[in-house]
Amino acid sequence: MNHISVMPTEVIENLIHSKSGDYLDCTFGLGGHSKEILKRLNSEGTLDSIDQDQRVIKYAEKIKDPRFHFEYSKFSKIGELFSNRKFDGILFDLGVSSLQLDDASRGFSFQKNGKLDMRMDQNDKISALEWVNKAKDKEIADIFYYLGEERKSRLFAKRVIEKRRTKPIESTEDLAEVT
Repeated sequence: MNHISVMPTEVIENLIHSKSGDYLDCTFGLGGHSKEILKRLNSEGTLDSIDQDQRVIKYAEKIKDPRFHFEYSKFSKIGELFSNRKFDGILFDLGVSSLQLDDASRGFSFQKNGKLDMRMDQNDKISALEWVNKAKDKEIADIFYYLGEERKSRLFAKRVIEKRRTKPIESTEDLAEVT
């Protein structure tokens, strides 16, 4: 898979303050930022990276550098994983990546119809398909409003409830039809 990291030069220039520092990349993805960070560190510098998407483990394993350590984990576990560590810089590249959007089976993209899933971590118990077909009107509206910044959240939540009365919402296309 070919992936270009977002603004790698600007991000890394503003992150690295010490070539011998300790850094944390909280969204490894395909490793673009991590590889750039490692290029700029000297032999004393270290980089830890985490990601909650199991599919990226194989990309992390390709980095054979003693300064690098990868951990399959969520943001919420950072405190536990690194409780005794201090970092000179921490990078969060938030959002959905091409790794998720380009794969219709992940159920994120409205450009490629697929079974509604939307789990960053495929081990999470509940998928978007299950949630959207069980959640209450207010819960759906709140998610659309607070996480999606959608001003018409109540209207779209009402449409979701109406649509699923006749047929479960099973695909990204089904969900797009109600919004």
